[in-house]
Amino acid sequence: MPQSASRLVAVSLLVTLCVAAGCNRSPGRMAPPEVDPADAAAAAFEQLDKNSDGQLDDAELKAAPALASAKTRYDGDSSGTLSAAEIESGIRRWAEGQLGAVSVPFTITLDGRPLDDAQVRLIPAPFLGEASKGAVSEYRRGSGFLALPPEDRPAGAPNIPLMMPGLYRVEITHPSAKIPARYNTATTLGIEIAQDTISAGGVTWALTSK
Repeated sequence: MPQSASRLVAVSLLVTLCVAAGCNRSPGRMAPPEVDPADAAAAAFEQLDKNSDGQLDDAELKAAPALASAKTRYDGDSSGTLSAAEIESGIRRWAEGQLGAVSVPFTITLDGRPLDDAQVRLIPAPFLGEASKGAVSEYRRGSGFLALPPEDRPAGAPNIPLMMPGLYRVEITHPSAKIPARYNTATTLGIEIAQDTISAGGVTWALTSK
């Protein structure tokens, strides 16, 4: 079995064993971020609803790639736009759930080839407030895991890479490879981390140079 696959299996097993053993009840339990869904939805509209029509369309969602990434899941009436009630409901799904942290492996390719030494930065959507925490992770030797920095991990949390559920802007950079701005300074990348959005295989970002 390849090293990266072995690592994924090991991390997944540790998370499973932790849940089975009742780690959620330990003093170091990682709870979901303390986000009020109604307040977050109201803040999102204050920041993004430029035409004040009570709906966020694709043009307005360009300023919020994290929310744009969740549009299909949040758009309950399939109208093609998001209302405050739909955003509130979508956020409530993970903010009031039992999942406090999840292991998220990732893969990055550029023009179809693995992009070793790439750095991934996850930035919480600003309308979620200060409770959500971001991450900076590196992709090396065909393996990467999104991870909270040590200062944001509660005491007693399992010693494995973990991320809080939430909505994040994604920025990918590299020390030498030229990566288009649409993946970093003008990123269009976003991700929702929740129990029902991340598969066992994790996330793949397939970048193109053109």
